[in-house]
Amino acid sequence: MIKSVKETFHISSGYPFRKKIKPVINTGSYVIQMKNVCEDKGVLWDGVVESEVSKDTKSKHELSNKDILFIARGTRNIAVTLNIPENINRLYAAPQFYVLRLKNESVLPEFATWYFNSSNGQSYWSIKCEGSVTKSIRRNVLEEFEMVIPDLTKQRKIVELNNLVINERLTAHSLIDAGRQMMKGISQQLIKSETLSNDR
Repeated sequence: MIKSVKETFHISSGYPFRKKIKPVINTGSYVIQMKNVCEDKGVLWDGVVESEVSKDTKSKHELSNKDILFIARGTRNIAVTLNIPENINRLYAAPQFYVLRLKNESVLPEFATWYFNSSNGQSYWSIKCEGSVTKSIRRNVLEEFEMVIPDLTKQRKIVELNNLVINERLTAHSLIDAGRQMMKGISQQLIKSETLSNDR
């Protein structure tokens, strides 16, 4: 079946911070910013900070497990599914995000996230992105995006395959970085030994 985002999700905006988000300890309110999001790794939780959130709007903007965050601002329009750590009780998204919450269980959030980040999704975002200085995706553009949704069994298989590809990519990057560090060490040792040889 084919369904639009509007048909599949409740859509809201991130918390409307009026100033720069500053770390404030012992508030119990954590905020996800754009810099905390990576397509392959999801949310980089180590960088998520506590900050101040107005008591009047806390519950309205509080995030739940398996919500999807979509980056609406800039040219890196990717989505991540939230798997909230147990030590975080109250979590909010910066205003650069749209928050998507499923209306029913016919779609896996991980599948929808994969679909948003797929080549089909990225082509759509790049075409629809607007703005002369700062690019952004308007809400109605997100709402109109259509997804081809298979049955849950096929969705799970696609998610599993995507996770496998991501893990292989991360492993490859790790090996490449290790190789670069090794060659850097060799070159430095070579220069050091040559310098000591010339000093004798």
